[in-house]
Amino acid sequence: MGTLVFKDVIANKIIASKHIQSETVEDYKQLFETIKEQGYEVLGVVLDVKRGLNKAFKDVPIQLCHFHQVAIVKRYLTNNPRLEASIDLLQITKKLPNIKKERFEEVLNVWYIKYKSFLEEQSLNLIHSNIHQHIQDYYLHIKV
Repeated sequence: MGTLVFKDVIANKIIASKHIQSETVEDYKQLFETIKEQGYEVLGVVLDVKRGLNKAFKDVPIQLCHFHQVAIVKRYLTNNPRLEASIDLLQITKKLPNIKKERFEEVLNVWYIKYKSFLEEQSLNLIHSNIHQHIQDYYLHIKV
């Protein structure tokens, strides 16, 4: 059980909420329609990482919650990465709150070009052939 909350960050007040058993896209769609019916103009949405939520907010700019983005970094790269590619990618990620989307994409692309051959290194181990899969997975995650 939890509570789904929509907040007007400009007025700093909660404008809609709903007690839920589990998060569903339909819950988000319902609350989104409710606030639009109340006359709110939605300028953007900050979401957690639940799959499919972007479908509830068509034609509205979406941003991934920085808290959840940092949690994802820790899962893929750790807080103290040792590989140069991971260190650089972590530094890029830490810039997320203070960088425009276009600049972030540009910096990320430069990082990828620099480390492309490193990311493609293969192991002789047939089960885990891509040595740096965790770094590549994180790159693909934030690239979206």
